[in-house]
Amino acid sequence: LVVVHEPLSPVAEAFRALRTAVLFSTPAAPPKMLLVTSAGASEGKTVSSLNLAATLAEAGSRVLLIDVDLRKPSCHRQLGVTNTAGLSSFLAGQVDLATVVHALEAPRLDFIPAGPTPPNPAELVGSQRMRTMLEEMRGQYDFVILDSPPVLPVTDAVVLAREVDGVVQVVKGHDTPRELIRRARDQLVQANAHLLGAVINNVDLGWGDLYFYNRYYGYYRAP
Repeated sequence: LVVVHEPLSPVAEAFRALRTAVLFSTPAAPPKMLLVTSAGASEGKTVSSLNLAATLAEAGSRVLLIDVDLRKPSCHRQLGVTNTAGLSSFLAGQVDLATVVHALEAPRLDFIPAGPTPPNPAELVGSQRMRTMLEEMRGQYDFVILDSPPVLPVTDAVVLAREVDGVVQVVKGHDTPRELIRRARDQLVQANAHLLGAVINNVDLGWGDLYFYNRYYGYYRAP
């Protein structure tokens, strides 16, 4: 959560640039419900989800972050929230939705953890109960961010991509093979997902816009 703990850093500023790009990604109105995913595991989608949600919240928006990775959830650890009950518990009919929504102070947003890993994650996230819940949340929040599993190993992200306004694909720079990136993109496009663009991480300050920000970083930090 670099946006919270290092708000003046170049990386935090890069996430604010991502927020701006998302807000202006569609001509009529900003996409309210976003899915953040990647081609494979360990590409940084959870870090991107957390910091994108935090930047939207710091701008004054009412934000809900949902960990929809029912297989290997990790958002709760970064936010210091228990995962004994969550989205999987609600979708299985074990608890009411209100009992799994956590109101956080830093960042100031609401969060639904994934909950215990169920035997049928794809069926749960593709259920009518899930679709109904997302529509209800659309009416209650300015933005809903879904941190999903990667596209290629499992079908969950592709199923969920049909229910959101836009998809952000996270790519680990200097690491993820281009063919895997293309395959993930193609699967999302075939599902009629609205792919907003890609977030490239694992790059140094000499790459892209970070280079220009870093040149003047000392100036902006000066009293």
